[in-house]
Amino acid sequence: SVQVNHQFAIDTTGRYYLLFSSCLNSTGDVEMTGEIVWINPYGYLPGELYHFIPLFYWLSIGFLALGLVWGLLCILYRNDLLHLQHYVSIVIVLGLLETAVWYFDYVSFNDKGTRAIGPVVVGVVLSSVKRTLSRLLVLIVCMGYGVMKPTLTQDQKNKVALLGFVYFVFSSVYDVMSSYSQMTYIMQHIRAFF
Repeated sequence: SVQVNHQFAIDTTGRYYLLFSSCLNSTGDVEMTGEIVWINPYGYLPGELYHFIPLFYWLSIGFLALGLVWGLLCILYRNDLLHLQHYVSIVIVLGLLETAVWYFDYVSFNDKGTRAIGPVVVGVVLSSVKRTLSRLLVLIVCMGYGVMKPTLTQDQKNKVALLGFVYFVFSSVYDVMSSYSQMTYIMQHIRAFF
């Protein structure tokens, strides 16, 4: 049994191939097991994902600032708030939670080299809920709720709820496939199908 431990510093960007060979015909069958670890100067994240760390950091800061200003304005004008504005508050909180989860997920991935499934699932669910709720808010405002109508009919509420459920399911499937394709190398045409 031969154990090889080798580190090679790469100075230029490009495609690299790792080849193993057993040159002795008398060796017979060769079984190889092992692990190859690629690490960049900044950590384990691939180059195409590294920019997500500062992006989600600044998005978290932005949602926090927006939430503080929105919360202060809601407190100042609490007697004049519409129900719609409470839903906007929920969207802002969901945005803050989502960007914070993605930020810590990518920082952990960059530090450890592996991606835990828990933060990915939480991030996907938060993202899908936030997008669903924000799109439903736009829809019900376009239907006149809060502006022209004090309430929606039960039939309208049922249709909006059904549309929201369908959107949430498809959005979640898309997000899972997108996150999964970043965790593994899934074929592009399968990803495009979903």
